[in-house]
Amino acid sequence: MKHWVPETKPKNEQQAAGAAPRLLILDDEKPTLDIMEMAFKRRGFNVIVRQAGPDFDNPTELAAIMDETKPDCLLTDFNMGMLTGADAFETARTYNPIMPVILHTNNMAEVEAVESRLYGITALRNKPAGNHELKEHVDACTDLFSKALRSFGRLNIFPEDDTPKGQSR
Repeated sequence: MKHWVPETKPKNEQQAAGAAPRLLILDDEKPTLDIMEMAFKRRGFNVIVRQAGPDFDNPTELAAIMDETKPDCLLTDFNMGMLTGADAFETARTYNPIMPVILHTNNMAEVEAVESRLYGITALRNKPAGNHELKEHVDACTDLFSKALRSFGRLNIFPEDDTPKGQSR
């Protein structure tokens, strides 16, 4: 079985110069953090990972992490024990009202209970269930983050998609 390996070269000169967007990834599962960190770094992000439990367990601690790391975008799990993805989203909105936020989860039913708290979220996605879904998940999140960052004029380091139709990146 062939495993997907994300791109390893910078997309453009700004990325090569170190101007990559800062992506904060929150999850309570260390293996998920490790996989996501590797995949998004290879896509050109400056990745910061924090594990719910050891690194933070409430919105105040998360706000301090955001102040310290100054993320441009956020990828967060929904169910992280004491803190939910909805809490993380609200904290991100307080930190930066236009920050792109993607919430991913293994259980969409949990999210429906707090759907009204998620108004303005960039996207809600299922977590990848294995290597076969990882590439699609990382591609979709990268596209969503790059479009959101570009539309707010925050960063312009992702060139317009020049991938020929029918081909993957």
